[in-house]
Amino acid sequence: MEGINSKKNKYAGSLYGSSPLYFIRNQLNEYKKVIIIVENNSQALNLQEELKSFIGTESTIDVFLNYETLPYEEILEDKEILSKRIQTIINKDHPGIVITNIQAIVRRLSSNLIKDDFLKKVDHSSKYSEIINQLNSMKFEKTNIIQNKGEFTIKGPIIDVYPICSSNPYRLQFDDESLETIKIFNTDTQITINEEKSFYICDTSEVLLTDSEIKYYTNQAAERFDKEYLGDIEYQRITNNIPCQNVHNLIPLVYKDHCTFFDLFNDGTMLYVSSLDIQTEIKMIYLKYQKFYAQNVNLKYILQPDDILISHEHLKNIFINNEYIKISNFKIPSNQNSHNEHIRKLPTILIDNKKSNPYSDLYKFLKNRLYKINIFMTRNSLKKRN
Repeated sequence: MEGINSKKNKYAGSLYGSSPLYFIRNQLNEYKKVIIIVENNSQALNLQEELKSFIGTESTIDVFLNYETLPYEEILEDKEILSKRIQTIINKDHPGIVITNIQAIVRRLSSNLIKDDFLKKVDHSSKYSEIINQLNSMKFEKTNIIQNKGEFTIKGPIIDVYPICSSNPYRLQFDDESLETIKIFNTDTQITINEEKSFYICDTSEVLLTDSEIKYYTNQAAERFDKEYLGDIEYQRITNNIPCQNVHNLIPLVYKDHCTFFDLFNDGTMLYVSSLDIQTEIKMIYLKYQKFYAQNVNLKYILQPDDILISHEHLKNIFINNEYIKISNFKIPSNQNSHNEHIRKLPTILIDNKKSNPYSDLYKFLKNRLYKINIFMTRNSLKKRN
């Protein structure tokens, strides 16, 4: 990382084309988790799709996205983004890749995410009444028919549930209290597809408050803000445990022990990879929060940027104490901590219909013995061809 001196920080250059994907894949031979930091959600999702062709099924590829809000803006938890964030937590102990961005890693998070009981496994040992109580406590919405994540239905001995952290809804068939079958079903046809052994359910929000957390918030709010805040609609909603979109900007007032993105993963061999100047990107985010705070502190009840964002020093220590590689498309000076990958750039192959043989360049390339050619065929490509 720029501005940070550490023997664990390295640089890799001459990574152009698809070569960064090969480079990342090869890091999994040495590291259990590779954390890739990109600029935004769009880049993270695109990279996830590209990596699927290079990474085997034994490794997971998750994306921990941010909620795409401006500084101090209220956060409406998008269910798809929330689902991908929680899926990252489910796979935290599995070997694989996590793709995230600067905005996602700098914010303080609810400590709910690292609690042992945040995720609950549903399997054949689960009981009928136990699951219903759990779904209610996790704020699932009871409906007549399942259409969206975070919903459930009860039809006698059958419970349909669509977990926030799953790409599929599940149908649970009971015999009294005993769970007989767990099946995935289609939301459009409501027809079951295949049977499963287990799945996970979790809170329908990152911030669901307990009585003790509401009490803590009440005390902290009285200390931080004036008496007028106690009559504010925000205060009334939180103290009455009614969902409040601004609660993400009040994490230190709600949780005595909040957490960060880096707390989500257990200790192990981890590598951070990015092509960004992370230090500069973090400074830019801090400046935006500081600017908003200076302009609005006398107009709104808001916390200081340091209460919402991880401190510079904490982030600096994370990258000093962990392996970090900054990658580049360009050739870089080689030294003890930097090198250039020995990957040749492929020649341009032009299909020219003006030539008598439009494929002459391709024919020459195939005859050239300098390159080893691998042809990949997937089920999707075969389907498209048919």
